[in-house]
Amino acid sequence: MPVLHGDRIVGRMDPRFDRARGELVVNKVVLLPDAPRSAMPAIRRSVNELAEWLGAAKVVWRPGAEPAEGPRPHGGHESDTLRRQP
Repeated sequence: MPVLHGDRIVGRMDPRFDRARGELVVNKVVLLPDAPRSAMPAIRRSVNELAEWLGAAKVVWRPGAEPAEGPRPHGGHESDTLRRQP
């Protein structure tokens, strides 16, 4: 799914709602190289809003996403991490 920030597409994401567990699972978020840093907090807020709209109890970010802030521990966990496309 495309990620729109302001009036431009800045990346894409792959979310999935696990109804049985009540979790919005974010499999991957990829930002385009020219995406502004301000897109990251906006994407996190939008993911949380989507989770609320779906009735999800929590958001889970899948392993394999690389945070913009630095290395991420191995394994899935709840966090605010985004992956930048090289």
